[in-house]
Amino acid sequence: MFYNFTPVQSAAVTMTGSSVSTTLSAAGAAAPSMYIYNSSSTNKMFVKWGSGSATATSDGTSMCVPPNGFYVVGKGLADTIAIIGTNADVAYFSVGHGG
Repeated sequence: MFYNFTPVQSAAVTMTGSSVSTTLSAAGAAAPSMYIYNSSSTNKMFVKWGSGSATATSDGTSMCVPPNGFYVVGKGLADTIAIIGTNADVAYFSVGHGG
């Protein structure tokens, strides 16, 4: 459970089986924390974030989020979030302050 998390920008990402990236707004990029939720009940997903660009992979170089799992992580000043997972599964993330 997390407390005192104030979201700045949120998005739902429908996965395609390939890396799908989202560029954050200026306020989203400045927010230091990120909440990530994998809504799939059976499939894991992988997340990567960076500045300028990011490509998520399932080869162990991206962060794994288990089925129905969530994390609150520090993202630094990353301005791009990339997610890869099973086709048609949905991931949700919010960037903000706190955690």
